[in-house]
Amino acid sequence: MNGTLRMRIRLFGIYNQTGIGTHALNIYNCLVQYKLKNIEIQKFSHFNETEVKAAIEDCLDTDVNLHFYPSEYAPMLKGKNIYWSVFESTRPIPGYEQWDKTFDLILSPSEWGRQCMINYGIAPEKTAVVPEGIDPVKFHPFRNSPPPKIPRFLMIGKYENRKSYPEAFEAFHLAHQQNPNFEIWIKADWINGVQSVQHPEFLELCAKYSHLPITVVQGIASDEQMLELYHSATHFVFPSKCEGWGLPLLEAIACGLKVIATDFGGQSEFLRSTKLNTRIIPYQISEIVDMDWRNIYPHIDSDFGKWAFIDTSGLSDIIRNSIDEEIKEFDLKDALFIRDKFSWRNSTDSLLAILHK
Repeated sequence: MNGTLRMRIRLFGIYNQTGIGTHALNIYNCLVQYKLKNIEIQKFSHFNETEVKAAIEDCLDTDVNLHFYPSEYAPMLKGKNIYWSVFESTRPIPGYEQWDKTFDLILSPSEWGRQCMINYGIAPEKTAVVPEGIDPVKFHPFRNSPPPKIPRFLMIGKYENRKSYPEAFEAFHLAHQQNPNFEIWIKADWINGVQSVQHPEFLELCAKYSHLPITVVQGIASDEQMLELYHSATHFVFPSKCEGWGLPLLEAIACGLKVIATDFGGQSEFLRSTKLNTRIIPYQISEIVDMDWRNIYPHIDSDFGKWAFIDTSGLSDIIRNSIDEEIKEFDLKDALFIRDKFSWRNSTDSLLAILHK
């Protein structure tokens, strides 16, 4: 990046409202906004064979190829190949054994993720940490209206066993028996960038706990609608067994909500920096036994990594104590800190600093 040397930073990902799509699109937008004179920014859809083929045919030795998937076509691209890896157990996804041979550098959004890679044999010198972030203009704590009059607990995240929805519903049930004066809003639909669908198991869970004051939110939402959803709640519940980063949790903190969460996984990178509005769910770390996960991420040696399994009664106690608290305007220190430290602009700065070396 010195002198007049021209470089192309080429992003290979998806660009929609999924987690990985949000990640790739925001990094691309920040890079473009910087208008770097000697650097051209390009983006390609990882799943578009025509685009990928054209990128391979047009590659140059001076290119930097940034992958948001462990692309099998990376060896066909000239220049430097960097993989931004986000995985959701203590063991990286199958195929990680080849990452340090395929890629010149492997990024993780957290030191937790980097250490997981090193623990499974990836060379430390081939790894680096570049956090994800949020847009502090789009996600902020400055509400246009006062919070609800009774506690409203919000949960966001596609339905799967890793998100601990069954445990959370049971915790809400136990708390409801003691004090029913609260509401639960849940957005658990699967978004593929084109449509939104509800998982059958989630619908069954809602039917089982139909006595609870649950409002289900569904649909592809804009950033403005997501901000409104965050601002409609008083608390954010995030009992995930493991996250590669935990973007909804970061957004919730940025929007000023009190959060109830596990501090295991990538989210520990930012969660332990918060002091005022965070309550940690007790958990025990154990081997992954979920068959859906094992089938999606098979390891022939039967080591699937570990998750943090939450204490349902402990979560129920936290919920019940939160219900009993007086609702008032929240302290903004956590929100202001998170918005300042973990933004997409800061993520892009960290990325560019690494490329500069």
